[in-house]
Amino acid sequence: MIFDLFSKRQKRLRGEVPEIFTYDHIPDNLRVQIVHIIDDVIGAERFASNLDPDDIYSTIHGILCREYGVFRLWGKYEKEKEQLFNYILKAKLVEEVLDAVDLTFKYFLSVLKPSYLNYKHNTTSKLDPDAAIQELNVRFKENGIGYSFEGGEILRIDSTFMHKEVTQPTLSLLWNNCLLR
Repeated sequence: MIFDLFSKRQKRLRGEVPEIFTYDHIPDNLRVQIVHIIDDVIGAERFASNLDPDDIYSTIHGILCREYGVFRLWGKYEKEKEQLFNYILKAKLVEEVLDAVDLTFKYFLSVLKPSYLNYKHNTTSKLDPDAAIQELNVRFKENGIGYSFEGGEILRIDSTFMHKEVTQPTLSLLWNNCLLR
């Protein structure tokens, strides 16, 4: 959930909102916000089920490690959840942070969304995948970051008009056609 805090309203009144997107830096506060979003979606286990929050972290961690050719994302003795979060918080390359975010949100769409009601019942999840994607995109925009999660992947937004008028409808059409097959 996004709150329109007093400080945000004041920044808008002063014209201190970013109008130009940045692509080569992800601020620390945005990284923390992303970790909060992920944690709110995955939650913790309440009842045993076939989809366990620890398994989700383990799956995401395992995929990233395999793709990068490493055994651990971060730290020596941390669980997969902490490794993923520390990686998002501390990775130096923007593309690597976005790899972790992109993969995690793809997982939300493909695995959690179809069975979210059951998942929510068995966990402490507070945020459904669609709401998480909406919040992620708002947070990107609030921070002037030129990326958006659309059509099942993170995309670079070079032109807001072109993205809104051409790219989004096209991706939506393609995504819906893929789901129907």
